[in-house]
Order: sequence, then C-alpha cells, then structure tokens
Amino acid sequence: MGRVAGRPGTSLAGGGLWAGGGEIGLRHGAIGEQSTAHVLDTLAGRSKITVLHDLRVPIPGLSINIDHVVVAGRTVLLIDSKRWRPGFYWTVNDRTRIGLVDALHVDKKSVALAHKAFVSYLASTDAYVPTPLVTVWPSRGRVSLWAARFPGARLVHGRRLARAVKKAVKVGQNADPDIVARLVPLLVHR
Repeated sequence: MGRVAGRPGTSLAGGGLWAGGGEIGLRHGAIGEQSTAHVLDTLAGRSKITVLHDLRVPIPGLSINIDHVVVAGRTVLLIDSKRWRPGFYWTVNDRTRIGLVDALHVDKKSVALAHKAFVSYLASTDAYVPTPLVTVWPSRGRVSLWAARFPGARLVHGRRLARAVKKAVKVGQNADPDIVARLVPLLVHR
C-alpha cells in the first residue's frame, strides 16, 4: 500500500502561493486540485507509490508551487491541476486559444520552470523526473485538449489521469525513501 502526504489545495485556500483568479478562480482551482488528489490517493491505496500534495518549487525568492508529486522507485512525476472552462483548446506557434479567443493561462511557463528546479534539486538523489503532467478538469461541460499544447508538460484530461500516471511510473515499486525525505520539507502543510 502506498503513502500520501500533504493537503491538496492548501496554497489556494490560504491565498498563499497562488496569485490571481479572484475568489471564483480560487474555488475552481481548489476543486481541480481535490479532483486530482482523489484519483492519486486512490491509486496510492492500490499500489506502492507515494503521493505528495502541494509542494513549494525549490527556487529561492520565487513563490510558486507544484500541486502533486508522485514517487515510484526513483521516478518523480510532477503534476499540476487545472480547472478550465469548456471548449476546444488548440495551439499554433506556441499560442493557445479556446475557440478563437486567446487562452493566455495555458501558455504560462511555470510548470517547465518547476520541472527544471526539481531536476536540479533532486540531482544528488539520482532521481529521474520525466515530463510533467498538467491535469485538466472541465468547470462544466466538455473540454477538448487534443490540439492543445502546454509549455514543458503533457496535457491530460482528468478522467485519463490514472492511466497516464500508470504509464509514466511503475506503480508497483516502493518510493525511494531518500527521494521522499528530500521532498517532504517542500510540503506547504505536512
């Protein structure tokens, strides 16, 4: 049986590390993070992975977080949760739109920055950090992502998350304790 640490959405609840979006954006963000956490916690209960929720990105002077981290063996998978309005998302020339309207929130490079920081932070543990996942949950209705790209990450619809995690990590492997010990201090709330 796997292990779960941290609390999903804690940066949103306190207004801590997350900026923008107002009260409605915070509520939607928290729902997205809790939806992802439910899938990951269930997966941890059925496997040997360790799931950590809401970690500070290890960049001094910068206050950003990564919503979820899955550790299986020496593999560390970063997952950021999003809750987007329904529509058809598509990307051309690194510019994403929903329908014909610019979707600037999709083109942020914070997940790619977080990936680089975690690779550097975990270098001494010999961890492997694959391309992060960005899990998208629709606020209502349908979200189509097949034509969309996210800088430095792979977009995954929420209903496909468990399958994507199983494909990215070996869920039958116990999390490396040295890697988990290195990550635990980054939890926003233990």
